[in-house]
Amino acid sequence: MEREPMSGRDNAIIGGQYGGDGSATTRAEEARQRAVLAGEQAQLHPDQSSSTGMSSTGQHSSVYQRTEQGKEKAASKLEYASDQIRSQAQGGPAAPVGEKVAGTLDKTADYLHQHETTEIIDDVRSFIRRNPLPAVVGAAFAGFLLARFLP
Repeated sequence: MEREPMSGRDNAIIGGQYGGDGSATTRAEEARQRAVLAGEQAQLHPDQSSSTGMSSTGQHSSVYQRTEQGKEKAASKLEYASDQIRSQAQGGPAAPVGEKVAGTLDKTADYLHQHETTEIIDDVRSFIRRNPLPAVVGAAFAGFLLARFLP
């Protein structure tokens, strides 16, 4: 299989930011190329579907649609929570704090509505690379909350 030239991002990962010899990146790139070829193969021969009766392209599409639906549902719930916070905090001593929290929830909901799932995942990965300590602390806190409140 012929390899594509590496991008600047690949060079940064191989070259020293992570200090590797590039073998993991090379294997990942080869896996990505195989996945692309498999997708192209499925598009060329849709009658040869998997044992579940759905092509790999169809499976990807279904997962993508469910992810997008979940993202939209989360955005709607954030908007609802924002409205509830605003209505409960009106006129009280916590009104400025409630308005600030509601505004943040609105911005988050707008972000979810305006970006595709793949863009959001890329943004999260970028944030984690730039801010590893806050990301670990946030993940630990989220894990604690989930363990505490889920049965």
